[in-house]
Amino acid sequence: MIISSNIISSEMSSDAAGCGDRPALGLKSVKTMIDIKSIPTPSVVLSDNLHGWFARQIRKHEPGQYSHAMWFTSQRQFVSQDWRIHAVDPAEYFRGEHRLKFLYNPDLENHRYAEEIEAVLARQVERGSRYDWLGIIGHLVGAPKINFKGRYYCSEAVWQPFVEVLGYQQWYPTPEDLNFWLPRMGWSTVLTFDPNQVPWPEIKF
Repeated sequence: MIISSNIISSEMSSDAAGCGDRPALGLKSVKTMIDIKSIPTPSVVLSDNLHGWFARQIRKHEPGQYSHAMWFTSQRQFVSQDWRIHAVDPAEYFRGEHRLKFLYNPDLENHRYAEEIEAVLARQVERGSRYDWLGIIGHLVGAPKINFKGRYYCSEAVWQPFVEVLGYQQWYPTPEDLNFWLPRMGWSTVLTFDPNQVPWPEIKF
């Protein structure tokens, strides 16, 4: 469930670790913690609402693990294109309804890319663009370039800093497109969270 030792920590109970001459009995009780402040930024976040109707419709059209995409910033907020693009408290996504996957590219540290990406995201939030419903229809009919100018659906908004800062061509990806291609572009998974896996970790915000 969790990747990256810099982000999580684990503690065993004394009976699990073994005491004195008694042999260790195995990991009977393991407590893990996710430290949100340790996640490198800016990170691309893929998510899936396990109970959402809209998420199910996206998965029906685009089979895959994830139905939503957003950014995680140094302000410790998600920038998410919902009905409008806005900043979201990460706590809303750690309530047991969403699977999450955080991806980060360490090459951002070698330039001012991280700072410039966050500037693009800040402008997006300031504009508060509405959802690009036409773009979703374009995907449904096999013509993803059909969309409202100046509006985005979730993964389209995520891709915009790739165009404006990193010099990639304009593209209209789905969340599962990002899930497939980002690892091939140097982005590595630094954290995953699945509420179906027990026990839950402690979340430190």
